[in-house]
Amino acid sequence: MLRTAKRVAYLLAVWATCTLLSARTVPTASAAGSGFTCRVSVGMTEPLLGLIRLDFDLFYPSGTANVVGSGSDAACRGLAIDVNDQPVATQFIDDDDGTLSASLVSLNSFAGFTPLALCTVFTSVPLVMSDFSAGAVLANIPGGAPAEMLPPIQITGVDCSMGTTTTLSTSTTSMTTLTTTTTSTTTTTTLSMPTTTLVMPTTTVIGSTTTTTTLGGSLPTCGDPDASGSTTATDALFILKGSVGLLACAAEFCDVDSSGSVTASDALRVLGVAVGLPHELSCPGT
Repeated sequence: MLRTAKRVAYLLAVWATCTLLSARTVPTASAAGSGFTCRVSVGMTEPLLGLIRLDFDLFYPSGTANVVGSGSDAACRGLAIDVNDQPVATQFIDDDDGTLSASLVSLNSFAGFTPLALCTVFTSVPLVMSDFSAGAVLANIPGGAPAEMLPPIQITGVDCSMGTTTTLSTSTTSMTTLTTTTTSTTTTTTLSMPTTTLVMPTTTVIGSTTTTTTLGGSLPTCGDPDASGSTTATDALFILKGSVGLLACAAEFCDVDSSGSVTASDALRVLGVAVGLPHELSCPGT
């Protein structure tokens, strides 16, 4: 039952992460004069055993091209599906200098052959597949052990069109070209979210005598904001909701990367710990 509950909480966290990302606005990329907008596909091209984590890098020509967006706002979306046909949580970081890093985490595991990501690149010249490359950096199998070999990651497609401005978000793609305008529309499904109640100690003062009564549970700690006594997928969901203001999530419990704010990246890091990955949790003041 506990394992089932963790899987349900994880899937809700994946859904909430996708919902958050779809609500974010990715910066507009523009150039003086004409340029080219390229959609670059990346995939795992051999039928390997299931993985629970995969990190890979996508390399692009920094002198002539840039991924639309910057840092964690890179205009990319994850395409991987796990063995239960659920989306795999994916995080992207672009260094704005020729390298885009991606990290995929799944509780249920995923395997090749499978598409991994689709990214949008703005360039001053038309590009082809040979202008890009990709390679795996880290792979873990169920249980957290490293895979015996890194899976082959390849560029599976590059589609470029001429235009001057590209605006992308994870839910809606608008592409202005010299000849074509394409708009995609998504449907949002609202799921009910679990409610977490924290039980905190209460203090009763009678005369000169102070009595402290603990009503149950333990106190919240870094990475365990629901005070369950361990870091679980439920904590990741708690932090994710805190990052968008749905509930209060103090930095000393929820800012697990000490970045100065509680974000979806903190939720992803806690989710990794919940499935056995060796992430370090470090909150301000701890």
